[in-house]
Amino acid sequence: MTTSLSCDGNLNTFRYLEKKKGVPFTFLDVPYGDDEDSVQYLAEQLKSFTGELEQVFGRKFEIEKLRHALEIENETRQLLMQFFRLRSERQYPGEMISHLYLMMGMHLMIGTEEFLELVRFLVEDIRKYPVFEGKKILWVHLLPFYQESLKHYFNENDKYQIIASDIILDSVDMLDVRDPFKALAGKIIRNMYNGSYAHKAEIVGNLVDTLHPDAVIQFCHWGCKQSSGGSLLLKEEMQKKDIPMLILDGDGIDKRNSHDGQIKTRLEAFLEMLDTLEKDREKEERKEQKIC
Repeated sequence: MTTSLSCDGNLNTFRYLEKKKGVPFTFLDVPYGDDEDSVQYLAEQLKSFTGELEQVFGRKFEIEKLRHALEIENETRQLLMQFFRLRSERQYPGEMISHLYLMMGMHLMIGTEEFLELVRFLVEDIRKYPVFEGKKILWVHLLPFYQESLKHYFNENDKYQIIASDIILDSVDMLDVRDPFKALAGKIIRNMYNGSYAHKAEIVGNLVDTLHPDAVIQFCHWGCKQSSGGSLLLKEEMQKKDIPMLILDGDGIDKRNSHDGQIKTRLEAFLEMLDTLEKDREKEERKEQKIC
């Protein structure tokens, strides 16, 4: 099963697998519009899909189990947002790849007791760490965890810390467990990767208002045309909020296609600019204090 969400180009991959492996294939058509008709249209597709699953696996669908999973998801999502707020305040040891692990948890294990327990632990654990005095970065799009220069600056560095990534927080709404199919349909439609890039820019802007980063870095993966084409829209949105933003180009998957030297040069210049901005603000604050 796949959807038209996030990456239109992936549809052909699943069609190829359907023919190669000879397994049933279902495609969910996700509307761009966030209105009652669109949500109901997708909800009906989800209901129909449960019928297909019943036939394939020979098991009866139990809607109460789905409702329970959504209750767990709501609690997990609230706790995770609490963790990211704390991460914008506390110095928490970790590596870039830890954000990818959280992304996998949010997309493959959300709604399970096991993942809920992990997030509970993170919230309890982060409170033990000292206040973070360095620069807080909100990361957008893929994380090239193998890139040496990025690892140097963001793996357990007390000066710079990635506090969150949009690929973890691509859906932030609470779900109405009374109507699970409609709730899931709304979640998919309102996902930041659905619709125009302006929709994504708005959601990232809301994350900035919530988490208060010092800067945003967007990594434009070579193979993702939407990310590269829409990055300037996001930069305009960040300019309105007076948040510096860096756009990096490279390969988020294959290190043979990334040029570490170019990324290092642009990243170091950007971080140096952030440090300069902070010094300028401190000078202005001292001047104002003297005037007062």
